[in-house]
Amino acid sequence: MSVRNEEENKEQTVAEVIPHIQEHRYLTMLALSCFVPVGYIALFCFLMTRSYIERKEYEKAKATSRYTLFFATVSIFGGLVFLLSLFRFLLK
Repeated sequence: MSVRNEEENKEQTVAEVIPHIQEHRYLTMLALSCFVPVGYIALFCFLMTRSYIERKEYEKAKATSRYTLFFATVSIFGGLVFLLSLFRFLLK
């Protein structure tokens, strides 16, 4: 009986360390509405990040999270540049 209790104690003390990985969910949705072509790439990277987190592949999840942030940022700035150039063209 004590051997079983020791095994249970070992299982309880060995906790799985889950790193905090940002998914950039809301940033991806904003990117999708700003500049659609690059926003789809950001959405794909976001979904891959979630998939890797569920499968506990944290290194891959970190990498795709960085890709998500990059593509979302590019999409937002691309959308802003497009809108500003469109307004400038229309005001002339």
